[in-house]
Amino acid sequence: MRHLIGNKDILCVCNWAMSIGISDREVRDAVRRMLMRSTDPEFAHRYIDFGEYKIRVIKAYRTATGVGLKESKNWVETGPHKVNLSLAKALQDEGAVVELASGYS
Repeated sequence: MRHLIGNKDILCVCNWAMSIGISDREVRDAVRRMLMRSTDPEFAHRYIDFGEYKIRVIKAYRTATGVGLKESKNWVETGPHKVNLSLAKALQDEGAVVELASGYS
């Protein structure tokens, strides 16, 4: 069974990675991947597709995650992905097709 990833764990990993010279971008990408693999029920939502508003969805993803344009475009175009509730809502507000877990609206 996997353990949930907490903020303390993420901070510890980030500090260690930057202390040995790993770039901010690589650290940010690694943290994002850790969060996506988390068993936290908050990540039970799924981004399916950008729908009719690809550019708006890319901008929303960039704003929410802080990644670059190329990474955002690739992520948006290669769905489906597991996402947390706040990202799911942000993408849904911009027209993306998002499947919310039961009990959320």
